[in-house]
Amino acid sequence: MAIAAAVSSNDVLKGVPENVLRELQKMKSMFTINRETLRTVTDKFVTELENGLSSHENEIPMNITWATGRPTGQEQGTFITIDLGGTNLRVCKVELTKQLGGYKITQRKFKLPVQHRQRSVDDLWALVADKLKESLESQHITKGREALPLAITFSYPLTQHNIRRGSCSVGRRAPIFLALRDMPSLPSWSTSLHREDNLPVEIVALVNHTTGTLVATAYQYAQVKVSSIFITGCNPAYIEDCGLVTKIASYDLPAGKEMAIHKGYGAFNNSHSVLPRNVFDEAIESTSRPGQQTYEKMVAALYFGELVRLIILHLHHTTGLFTGCDLSRLDRIHSMESTFLSAMEGGPLGSLGEMQALFRERFNIEPKTKELKICRLVAEIACTRAARLYACGITAICKKKGIEPYHVAVDASTLFGERAAAALREI
Repeated sequence: MAIAAAVSSNDVLKGVPENVLRELQKMKSMFTINRETLRTVTDKFVTELENGLSSHENEIPMNITWATGRPTGQEQGTFITIDLGGTNLRVCKVELTKQLGGYKITQRKFKLPVQHRQRSVDDLWALVADKLKESLESQHITKGREALPLAITFSYPLTQHNIRRGSCSVGRRAPIFLALRDMPSLPSWSTSLHREDNLPVEIVALVNHTTGTLVATAYQYAQVKVSSIFITGCNPAYIEDCGLVTKIASYDLPAGKEMAIHKGYGAFNNSHSVLPRNVFDEAIESTSRPGQQTYEKMVAALYFGELVRLIILHLHHTTGLFTGCDLSRLDRIHSMESTFLSAMEGGPLGSLGEMQALFRERFNIEPKTKELKICRLVAEIACTRAARLYACGITAICKKKGIEPYHVAVDASTLFGERAAAALREI
């Protein structure tokens, strides 16, 4: 692997003491996921996917989206979309054109105020309605005209009661949505929009971000049958035959009818039977919802920074990394965000100056060049493992459905696609 070559390369770590190299090799061994492990994890995933389709009580819930069929690329019309995340709110006007798979999009992005994390659901919806109204007016879409269809996507798992209604329950990952544990009926919100603001919209769909990615990408590329979100968290969706979803057999949906399934697989292997955890994973487990979301903690970007932070502190105590520096800021839990890792690992070795500036700005640390290179390798070690385990959840869908070649739509903020693709090939 590239890590092994880097650890042993005098060109990359020239001048680094032998004790540090030995410790880095130890870290590499702890985080290496070999081909056999990849296949074992994938096979376990396949079993749990089947269980999730037959039972409502399973560690992978296989959430029903009620988004049936798939786009042809020939759809036309004008639509409004709201994308509600933990940090930003986006309101878009989307025009599906006559060209196959063609579209035009106009987007407005709003930062969600921090104070809304402590406010009520009604306050949040009032803010959404206000920004929606502002966006519509900027597009000269005003009251009195025919209502446009409106779709809402959430960046968090949804339990859907139908295509227009669902509930969302999240924990520390998204404090702003704590109040949404009992999300109000969206048709009621729609009624409120018409009553209070007289906005010319009608809610027609509520979907998880992952489902939205699947449908939107399949509109342009018919071969796409699987989607995946890799941002703060990670989750895939895929298209399933309703006849194979036995837990909803009472609805009498015809065999052959297609529907998007949102896996919601963050809790995969909470029993720790196949996932190769180490002492750093156990440390994260002890401070973040113990016993829950095991897979997510090993794969999702939310935990990357904390994982790398713990490894760097370990190297400080065992090898003297950052000797003489004040590590009080770095010693705070969750003080290193995943965005820091993107800068740490994303550029060529020649851009170490930017990385040094980040350490100085955020942690009041002045690393030496060789220390920066060590930290970059640490980030590569952690992110490579995440990419390889991430590939297992995608490959399991493809194995279960017999999908080959693999066309997967990914909405991601972290640059690790090549590693995930390599793991797919290995499995």
